[in-house]
Amino acid sequence: MVNKNAVAGFEPAASQAGFYDEAGRLVPGNHSLVSFGAFAKVQQSLAAVTDTGRSLWSNYFALRGAAKENEALKRRNLELEAQLQQVQALANTTHALEEALALSKSMPQPTLAGLMQPGSAGGW
Repeated sequence: MVNKNAVAGFEPAASQAGFYDEAGRLVPGNHSLVSFGAFAKVQQSLAAVTDTGRSLWSNYFALRGAAKENEALKRRNLELEAQLQQVQALANTTHALEEALALSKSMPQPTLAGLMQPGSAGGW
């Protein structure tokens, strides 16, 4: 029995394998389950490869962004270290000036009597 609605090329093989029921309809057998299972495995494998590729690219671009941010942070760190050194130098200078001021306050002020030289008083 020939089914006129069958796909060309498939019907002769189906009729030889006996995939028709008593009414002449094409009946899927175990071969369709096996082929569907194989197709599902292939599709699952391709999905895994695609997901892996997507994950790798996502991680790559994330790392590129992190590398750019890292470079910016390194530059900012160098700027801040330079500013810190300037502040420390200023603090050292300030401390030295404060010590000099404290030293000058602790020394007695010279008086006019201390500056006069002993000698004859008649020299006026």
